[in-house]
Amino acid sequence: AAAKYAGDPRTVREGNPYWEWISTYAHADFQSAVEEGRRLIEELSQREMPSGARLARLVKTFNETSALEIEFWDHALQQ
Repeated sequence: AAAKYAGDPRTVREGNPYWEWISTYAHADFQSAVEEGRRLIEELSQREMPSGARLARLVKTFNETSALEIEFWDHALQQ
């Protein structure tokens, strides 16, 4: 999302309270770090699948963090 907004000429930059966040997350260094993290997770998951209990905790954590992210954006949109 950040890369989309950073590249959109309609995105307000000056005075935008989210611009610093957008530019940070859209930066090539951040995008590279995310891609490296994805690669490592895929590599690790191919070597050793987590136990059922561990996988359940990972799914729960993912769902909770996704809900927080949705709440963050919903709040921003309501401002």
